[in-house]
Amino acid sequence: VPEKNTGYDVGVEIPFNAGKGSLDITYFHETLEDKIGFPDPESFVPEQIKGESDRQGLEMAAQIMLSKRLDLMVNYTYIDATNPEGDIEIRRPRNELGIQGIWRLPNNMTTLAGNVRYVRGLFDNENWKDNFPTKRLSSFAVANLSASQKLMDGVELTARITNLFDENYREVLGYATRGRAAFIGLRASF
Repeated sequence: VPEKNTGYDVGVEIPFNAGKGSLDITYFHETLEDKIGFPDPESFVPEQIKGESDRQGLEMAAQIMLSKRLDLMVNYTYIDATNPEGDIEIRRPRNELGIQGIWRLPNNMTTLAGNVRYVRGLFDNENWKDNFPTKRLSSFAVANLSASQKLMDGVELTARITNLFDENYREVLGYATRGRAAFIGLRASF
């Protein structure tokens, strides 16, 4: 029997600052019936888990062009998710906040960007303990930077640094996340 997902969302978009900004607010609710998953963390064979998993929450996003060269975006998601037993659904953050800024230099060829992601209220199972108890993970914030430089039509030099402050955090118990990393590359479009 396939999973069945039903839901709805209701939202509004409000422009402001003479169309240079907008605020989006959306409420969502969905019910997943008979989801496919693993009955316990030691299982490697997925099974149908009878019952309903409910998810509801609020998403908000705002963006504004502060100047011809600078944009700012903020987004926030609140989610209340439960599994068929009524327990907290793991690996779905209760609160997530993102802030992003984009700056276009006067040469119109260089763009600098940065973002911060803050997560609070994330849970996972302690798979190595009897009955696989649920544990709240520590809140975390991760910052990233990126830049691009147009070299010619259709060719850009790109660079980015992820986890700028080398934050030690977890999104899944038992699995490390990447520390600070730097990347450089070329992007071509035809």
